[in-house]
Amino acid sequence: MTHDPKLDDLDRFAVYMGHEPNGTSVKALLHYAQNLREDRFQIWSDDYTDIIHKKEKRTTDLIPLENITGVPVAMFTGTDDILADLTDARWTRD
Repeated sequence: MTHDPKLDDLDRFAVYMGHEPNGTSVKALLHYAQNLREDRFQIWSDDYTDIIHKKEKRTTDLIPLENITGVPVAMFTGTDDILADLTDARWTRD
């Protein structure tokens, strides 16, 4: 997504929009929100939504990222991306 329409591929955008909501489960979105709110990358808690409105912290075990090996990771960034600019991408990478 950019402010510059000449960078957009309208054909591909139509294909992308034809697959909305992209098959993302509610649980995946809630897990993302849980990690964001707790400011850590932790294991999903099935009862997390029970306490989310109480403004309580609910930490679970951390996901052991050091045990994940041999998985190639690539980042593709856009120079004119208004949602995730190069500053955000570098922060995420580091």
